Amino acid sequence: MSKSKGNVVSPDVLIEKYGADTQRLYTLFIGPPERDAEWIDTSVIGSHKFLRRLWSVITEGADLLKKSKPYSGDGSDLDKDNKRLLCKIHQTIKKAREDIDKSFHFNTSVAAIMELTNELKTVESLKAEVFKLFSDSILKLAAPFVPHITEELWEITGNQESIFKQSFPAFDKRFIIFDELTVVVQINGKVRSKLVVRADIEENEMREIALNDEKTQQWLAGKEIIKSVYIPKKILSFVVK
Repeated sequence: MSKSKGNVVSPDVLIEKYGADTQRLYTLFIGPPERDAEWIDTSVIGSHKFLRRLWSVITEGADLLKKSKPYSGDGSDLDKDNKRLLCKIHQTIKKAREDIDKSFHFNTSVAAIMELTNELKTVESLKAEVFKLFSDSILKLAAPFVPHITEELWEITGNQESIFKQSFPAFDKRFIIFDELTVVVQINGKVRSKLVVRADIEENEMREIALNDEKTQQWLAGKEIIKSVYIPKKILSFVVK
């Protein structure tokens, strides 16, 4: 980039409109540092929306967070939704630590933090202690990227000492693999069944379970399977004729 060639993007306008944290987040999220990236002003809005969503989630639950302690159990007392969120928290911590410490790929760390925030919406009856663990973890993870908003949210949730005097969160290996997940079964591109299976299931076993599934069998009856494609932990797709 060269100022003389006119290909430098000034952050001043965007900082004035959306704030410095939004500018920082988008700059880090746009791609890994060793690659060129096209700067698109309108894409900054996505980063701004995420920060607004994070602000809303934390501030709306601030009173509860002030009275709660982070979850420290073994997961046996949690329902499926809360346990899934617990696992997602630890998976995100692991991902962020690896990306920051080893590869400096901050963009994937930011993406993981965004995904963790989205996961919160899937929990119907959120346990207070799990919510507190979520709040503490995501603020500490995001602090290096968006220092202003995380420092303020840290104080709003009842913490006295600066977030930048806290240790970076550590993950628990027990919660890296979630016990169960849902795999979608497609036939010729259309969803025909959804199967709850072990998180560490292999392709051959997944295929066998799908072929023995009553709903899948109905759509495969009288058809010839040309091929099957398995996207681990997400989709098993059959092509038939």
